[in-house]
Amino acid sequence: MKVISFSNFKGGVGKSSSSLCVAYSLVNRGYRVLLIDADSQANLSLSLGLDKNSDLHIGNFILGEKSFDQVAKKINSLLQIIPSSLKVQVYEKMLSAENEYQYFLKERLEDISSFDYLIIDTPPALNSFTFASLVATDYLFIPAQPEIFGVEGLTTILDTVERLKKRSNKNLRIGGIFFTKYAKSYRKRIHHDLVDGLKENYGNLIMNTTIRDNVSIAESQALKESIYNYAPQSNGAKDYDELTSEILKRIN
Repeated sequence: MKVISFSNFKGGVGKSSSSLCVAYSLVNRGYRVLLIDADSQANLSLSLGLDKNSDLHIGNFILGEKSFDQVAKKINSLLQIIPSSLKVQVYEKMLSAENEYQYFLKERLEDISSFDYLIIDTPPALNSFTFASLVATDYLFIPAQPEIFGVEGLTTILDTVERLKKRSNKNLRIGGIFFTKYAKSYRKRIHHDLVDGLKENYGNLIMNTTIRDNVSIAESQALKESIYNYAPQSNGAKDYDELTSEILKRIN
């Protein structure tokens, strides 16, 4: 089982959408996928029609209060999720008070082996759940928007990864950085200049696939449907399917 995380310390860059759409794309290819919603905003869980006030969530699981079978929700025959809840905010503080808390999630996942891929949607902040998620991760993928404030968190997250590799997770790898709400055909020159500058700085870490701005992504999530069922010919479906293919090439 390979563990993939989507993370950026800035919200609104497509972290939850990427986790969900890549998971659905993997399922469409026949892979067994476990999603983990580690963000107390619970956007990923809400997109799957789950209760944002549930008492069964990732916090229960990390701290060992509930078993995997108790918290996991089956979406279809190949997809399950350990959901989040608004109540997870309390558990973020509880976890940070524990000794060596950063290893808790990794240890809890050791007994789970019935999936091909595990995808973690991390919080948009550097908190205890973020550290625990990254310590459990094999490959980190970073969504970013080509705007000044959209890429400002890249240095922080890359520095965090280097520290974690030295101290807590030597197997952690950056799978790549990809841009959301962006395409080469878009007219804003400043966006292209930012992308070119990041390519010069980060080289092969910048992925070829970009995710165009597409209303079908938000609509499908509002209707609790897969983008591939709701609008299979949309730019959103095509872009995320291409992103999934590039992710698989980078990690296999």
